[in-house]
Amino acid sequence: MYRGYNSHRISGNVRIHYVIKPIYEPGITECETVFGNTVKVYDLERTVCDFIKNRNEIETELFSKTVNRYVRDKNKDLNKLYECSSF
Repeated sequence: MYRGYNSHRISGNVRIHYVIKPIYEPGITECETVFGNTVKVYDLERTVCDFIKNRNEIETELFSKTVNRYVRDKNKDLNKLYECSSF
């Protein structure tokens, strides 16, 4: 979420991570859930960049599996990954 977003309605065991608004939107795409709803999500490259940026806050095994899986992915976009790395 970007700073200034009103997150008071979010409940449960959720950890909210805030970013400044200019870097909130790059990498957002839409995806359909199993229930047929369309939701906004970050694309794979943005997610990998966020993992790398916040690697000290992520479990080592999860971080390792995510990065290794991205490296082996045939659909990865290294140009987009490079663009995301500048945020």
